[in-house]
Amino acid sequence: MNRLFSLNTTRSLIRCSGAKIETSQFLQGLITNDMNHLVQDNSCIYTLFLNKAGRVLYDSIVYKTPVTDDSKEDFLIECDASVVNSLKKHLKLYRVRRKIEIALSEDHDVWCFQGSTELLKSSKDLKICTDPRLKEIGSRIISPKDQNLKNFLKESLPEVQEASNEDYVAHRYKFGICEGVIDLPPEKALPLESNCDYMHGVSFHKGCYIGQELTARTHHTGVIRKRLMPVFFEKEITFKADEVNDVKDEENKSVGKIRNIVGQYGLGLLRIEQMSLEAVKIEEDTKSYRKDKIDEKTKEDEPEKIKFQCSTCSMSEMVDYFGKSPTFIRNIELVEDSYVMKDPFTAPPTRNGTRSFTEYFIVLGSHCVMCNSVVCKDCSLFYKSTFCYSCAHSEVTQFPLEVQSKIRKEILAIKNI
Repeated sequence: MNRLFSLNTTRSLIRCSGAKIETSQFLQGLITNDMNHLVQDNSCIYTLFLNKAGRVLYDSIVYKTPVTDDSKEDFLIECDASVVNSLKKHLKLYRVRRKIEIALSEDHDVWCFQGSTELLKSSKDLKICTDPRLKEIGSRIISPKDQNLKNFLKESLPEVQEASNEDYVAHRYKFGICEGVIDLPPEKALPLESNCDYMHGVSFHKGCYIGQELTARTHHTGVIRKRLMPVFFEKEITFKADEVNDVKDEENKSVGKIRNIVGQYGLGLLRIEQMSLEAVKIEEDTKSYRKDKIDEKTKEDEPEKIKFQCSTCSMSEMVDYFGKSPTFIRNIELVEDSYVMKDPFTAPPTRNGTRSFTEYFIVLGSHCVMCNSVVCKDCSLFYKSTFCYSCAHSEVTQFPLEVQSKIRKEILAIKNI
C-alpha cells in the first residue's frame, strides 16, 4: 500500500547554515547524535536536544542539504511545529558570535511516504531519505512548497492514498515510535526512557553535549526502569490528556502512564519489570489494569518531592531536599541552602565502597542572596553566596576585578541573544 502523510500542520523546519565544519560542530555540541553521520547530501539523522539536567527539550530530524559553495554547510532541522520558535531561540542562545544563520524555513513541506520511492528519485527538487528511526515508518520527503507533491505522486503512482494526521500517529504508535511534545513532554521526558538509543538517536562515542553526563551514565550503568512502549487496545479509547491516565495492576498500584492514544493504538511509559505479560485490561474510565503483581520494591511510597524552578531559564525539576545538610548524604554540609536531588542513575555508595558520597547527589541551584529569586547554577554567580546575574550586575563594583569581568561577559552574551 502506498500512503502519503502530510506533516505540514505538525512539523516545521529550521535552516541552519554557515561555514563548513563550524556549523556542524555547533550542532554537535547541542544534540545527542553524531553530526559525522551526515556525510552525503540529503542524508538525515534522528536526534534530541536536551536541557542541562539531561531531559528532552525537542526531538528532531536533521537533514544535510546540498550547497553550491564548498566552504559552506547547510542543514534543515525538523521539529514539532508548536515549539519551532522555542528551538530557534535555543539555537541562537548557544550560537554566541559564530557566523551561523538560523532562520525558519517556510519554503518547504514535510511528508511521510509509505511505499517505494524509486519513481520519486527522478525529481532533483525532492529530498528523500528513509526514516532514520525505523525503516518500517516509511520515507521522509522534503519538497518545495511550489511543487505539488500530491499531483506528482498521483501521476507516478495512481494507487497512492492520502492519509490523515491521525492515521500517521496510529502508524507510528504501532511500532512504538514517539514524536513531538505530546509523546515527549519538554523538560520531563528522559532520552533513554524515550527509546532514543533504539531509534539510532544517540551516540555514546562522540564528545560532550548539553545533557550528556546523565545520559551516558544511564547507558553505562544500565539502570533504565521505564520505557515508552506501544499499547494496543481491544476497542477504541477516547483519550483525554488532562485526566490522570494511569496503568495499574489489580492491587491499584501504578506501573506506568499512558502518554497518548489514537484509535486502538497508544504509547505508554511503563515499568520494564512489570511488562512480562502482553494482556492489559482496559476499564470504562480508560484506566488500565494489569493482572500480574507489582514488584515489592515499587510498593513503597516515594518520599515527597520539592519543586525547583529557575526564575531565569525556567528549568524545572523535582528535587529531594532543600537546605544545607541533605539527609541522604553523610558528613557533607553545603555552604548555603540549596536544592539537592539524588542522582537517579547512580546507586547509593556503600559504607566500605570506593565511590565518594559526592557522586550520589546533584545541586541544581539556590536562592539569590539579594533578591531571593530561585536560580540554577548556570543562571547564577557564586561568590561566597549565590547571586542572580541581574543582582550581580547591579552590584558589579563590589566584586573583585576578575569576578567583575566574568559578570560583564555573561551579561553581554545574554544581550546578544
